[in-house]
Amino acid sequence: MFRYERPQKGRKRQFCQAGIELIGDSSINADIEVIQIATLILKELDIQAELQINFIGDLESLDGYRKYLRDYLKEYKSSTDEKLYSRLIRNPLRAMDSKDANIKELMKNEKKYLNSSQQIN
Repeated sequence: MFRYERPQKGRKRQFCQAGIELIGDSSINADIEVIQIATLILKELDIQAELQINFIGDLESLDGYRKYLRDYLKEYKSSTDEKLYSRLIRNPLRAMDSKDANIKELMKNEKKYLNSSQQIN
């Protein structure tokens, strides 16, 4: 895919992307297959890359993590911009990639959520 965009802070004018999609299979084996294909393509193209995998769990764990983040963020309501706070409470996962310096600092201090079977990384 190739896309041309207007220049913006932190974005390049041109954007190139390649993707792999596996439709109709939500198993872990499908994820492994996609990762293996991507790794093979990068090796064939002699592209040095580092694979980093982030996993926030299944839907049940994700709901628990959202609740945990909401509760965590509520502790800092008085030190957070009201409009930003409102957005974060509606969708607390936005805090994970917020550009706001205060939110970035809060997320550095946030303890990692654990449940009995999965860890949020």
